[in-house]
Amino acid sequence: MLINVDTSSTAMYRSGKLIDLALEFLGRPGIPEALAPKRGLVNRERVRLQHFISRIKIATPYRARDPDKIRLVKKLTLESARDQTFEVEGQTMTVAKYFQNHLNILLQFPDVICVEVCTTPILSP
Repeated sequence: MLINVDTSSTAMYRSGKLIDLALEFLGRPGIPEALAPKRGLVNRERVRLQHFISRIKIATPYRARDPDKIRLVKKLTLESARDQTFEVEGQTMTVAKYFQNHLNILLQFPDVICVEVCTTPILSP
C-alpha cells in the first residue's frame, strides 16, 4: 500500500485588480480613499497590507516594453502617487505626473499609495 501525502501549499489570490484586493483585505471594499495616506490610511494598516501583498505576482499592462510580463510586489510607498517623487532624466517628478507625461495615462486614484514592483520581469507560469 502506498500513501501520497502532498505537504506543499501556498496562498492563492483571486485574479482581479490589486486595488480591489487591498480594499477587501482592509475591510473597506469599494472605498479607494481608504488607501489614501491623507484620508485615513494609517501606517499600521499600510504595514499589514504590505505583508499581505508582498511577493505576489502582478501584471503591469501599461508598460510599453514587456506589457505581458509578470512582476513581484516589493513594497508599498508611504506617500500617494500625487506626492511620491523620484528622479527621471535629471528631473524630479511625481509618480502621477510621470504616468501622465510619459505614459499618457491619467491616474484614476492619484491620492492612494503606490506599489513598488521588481524591475526585472519574471517568467509567466
